[in-house]
Amino acid sequence: MLRGYSLAKWSAIAGFNLAVVPAAKKLFKSTPDKNESTANQTGLENQGDQESFDAPLLQMLEKNLYSLARELGALKGSALKIGQMIALYSEHFLPPEINDVLSRFYKDSPPIKWSTMEKVIRTELGNERLSRLKIEPTSIGSASLGQAYRATLMPNQKAICLKVQYPGIDKAIDTDISFLKFTLRALNLRGIDFNPVFAEAKSMLLQELDYLQEADSTELFGDLLKTDSRYIVPKVIREFSTKKIIATEFIDADNLSSDLINEFTYKERNELAILALELFFREFFEWGVMQTDPHFGNYKVKRTQNQSNQLVLLDFGATRRFNKDFLAAYYRMFLGAYSESIDEFICGAEAIGLTKMESPKEDKKLLFDLSQLILEP
Repeated sequence: MLRGYSLAKWSAIAGFNLAVVPAAKKLFKSTPDKNESTANQTGLENQGDQESFDAPLLQMLEKNLYSLARELGALKGSALKIGQMIALYSEHFLPPEINDVLSRFYKDSPPIKWSTMEKVIRTELGNERLSRLKIEPTSIGSASLGQAYRATLMPNQKAICLKVQYPGIDKAIDTDISFLKFTLRALNLRGIDFNPVFAEAKSMLLQELDYLQEADSTELFGDLLKTDSRYIVPKVIREFSTKKIIATEFIDADNLSSDLINEFTYKERNELAILALELFFREFFEWGVMQTDPHFGNYKVKRTQNQSNQLVLLDFGATRRFNKDFLAAYYRMFLGAYSESIDEFICGAEAIGLTKMESPKEDKKLLFDLSQLILEP
């Protein structure tokens, strides 16, 4: 009930900003001012009155936008997750005001109180396993689908991390998606079909909610990278992992937004970028399996004694495997763009559905040119 109320409140605030504020501004501009004739005669516009209206209007809009971010951040689950996905690309198709909201809740996600999350932990692990854990009640990380806690495994005093899924998140996906569809329809964005985005998002959300599947993927990447000391994948602790909790060893490392990273030299920053880029190429071109949620929150940096930097990889819930036919077509497209062969490129693009045989030549050429830009150093 509370989640439904929050969704309704969020939609109401969004509707106000999308409809009432622009309408009020339009109404003001269309209302003649008593000094309008004088202003027109002197060639001056009534800028003072416009600014006096804009100031409180913008203050009201900013207040409502903050409420939007707060409400959606508190909702968690698929509403926040899909909002974060849209936020990555929103600057290209959403109004600046809405884009600002999306960027806010992408960065800020308030934690759920410990008493609520403790019930999930107790239900999933039971008293016997809990008796061997000392869990710190303050969350060390809060995301869209769950939050993390540091714990000590008794009696060996080993530090571990528990990622715990928010209660009821799995039952709210369809409702959340419906409300987000409603909000986007209110924007009246012609020519943009969000249905494939929501279909893909739902598929990935259902996968991410299965923490046992994530444990499998974490172990897979750990095995793939076990001989490369530049990367760290936390080891899964199966005894304390369930479908709604994943337990891993705790890695003491720094976030990419930390002061330590900000003080890195140009050379060190380049080394980190190379690690990330090389990882992508190995995932896609060598292994055929990718971690498809590569935002900065899923990476940390650990300093070694010889001052080299290791990239810590977290959160393998959104992992995608690619079949051989798709990979072969993509490789063909990639090589076509690299060798500047548009015919080879288009053959690969058609095979994976990026374009069609009947598509205009101009559109195919634009796609080819765009791909070449992406490939440039």
